[in-house]
Amino acid sequence: MRIFYKPYHELITSAEKAAEAILDGMVIGTSGFTKSGDSKAVLPSFACSKTPAKITLLSGASLGRAIDSELALNKKLNRRIPFQSNKDLRSAINSHEVMYVDKHLAETADQLQSKQLPKIDIAIIEASMITEDGMIVPTSSVGNSVVFAQLADKIIIEVNSAFPIGMNGLHDCYMAQPFPDRTHLPITKTSDRIGTPFISIDPSKVIAIVETNEADEPADASTENEKTQTIAKHFLQFLNAEVEQNKLSKTLQPLQAGIGKIANAVLHEMGSSDFHDLTMYSEVLQDSTLDLIDSGKLQFASGAAYTFSKAYQERFYTHFDQYKTKMILRPQHVSNAAEVIHRLGVIALN
Repeated sequence: MRIFYKPYHELITSAEKAAEAILDGMVIGTSGFTKSGDSKAVLPSFACSKTPAKITLLSGASLGRAIDSELALNKKLNRRIPFQSNKDLRSAINSHEVMYVDKHLAETADQLQSKQLPKIDIAIIEASMITEDGMIVPTSSVGNSVVFAQLADKIIIEVNSAFPIGMNGLHDCYMAQPFPDRTHLPITKTSDRIGTPFISIDPSKVIAIVETNEADEPADASTENEKTQTIAKHFLQFLNAEVEQNKLSKTLQPLQAGIGKIANAVLHEMGSSDFHDLTMYSEVLQDSTLDLIDSGKLQFASGAAYTFSKAYQERFYTHFDQYKTKMILRPQHVSNAAEVIHRLGVIALN
């Protein structure tokens, strides 16, 4: 049992029953960021249900398990915000069946707080466990889950036992103050913690608990080739030249890397370089993050989510306690905040 708040036990139900709470015209906020930590049960059940209801769906970023595809093909979407990467949904957007807002991923939380976006009716949040006072410990992403859960009228929690129960402590859940009372984000190094290890919620808003046991959809395993290796060598030559000119040191500045085989190849190449004591302040942590940690080159990595291939998922969970001390997952309005990126002097590779 991962639900340590006893009043929630009476709310345990099936995904199909929980999905019945989603009504036509509702605004739904779901956890999930690049295939990580998304709804494994309730949203898929709604997508495949016979209800004619259509919703506005907000997430952290793209979703796994073809959720966007099922929602689009079954005509369950009015609007989609702030990011997607699914060909079926793209077709629906281009044919004007679905309205789409493509946004800077750090801005969704601000616009919800300032009521520039409509109020969230239901937040669907994946959890690795629920604390004794009813708070949510997320799984493999934080994304926009903090703002969705705090601002939504109602909350559905999917408790997923496919994740380690010891994930408590991996996350740094922070909600920025609304304008005009906002202060700076007090992060001066990648390992700084400014929030809580769980998502704080009002337990009275929780209407359903759904138990699941399903891993994230794994990232595509990318293999290095001559081109990616050449790009990696060029990039390292550039960094070495910056060191020689005293613009950088061998510890560099915090690294950020986009998703894909080129970024993976570059970061993998750094594992055999003479750079050391590296840190990352990125958005998505991928396979190469684990390689760099194992090589001893990477001291700490901050992101909004991790997305690993199947082999690296197994490696991560097998040695979870080791990796947990080297990583932190934050809300995307923190991981993608221009203020913090500028303060840390991030070197961005995209």
